[in-house]
Amino acid sequence: MESKEPPLCYCTGTTAAKILTLIEQGKNSLEEIINATGVTTGCGGCDYEVAKWVEQELNKKERVIYSLEL
Repeated sequence: MESKEPPLCYCTGTTAAKILTLIEQGKNSLEEIINATGVTTGCGGCDYEVAKWVEQELNKKERVIYSLEL
């Protein structure tokens, strides 16, 4: 079944789910996600929101890894 989730980046059609999958697969920076998806490279309208959202998700991942190491 196809997701009805709206994209974070309309130019590339990149959704939050796609980015979360990339983070789970080991992408650990906005630059890596941009290279993998092209997100933020079109019109630029999503730059701030995507960067903010990706940073939050990477910080969540970092907190989880840190707590598992304790």
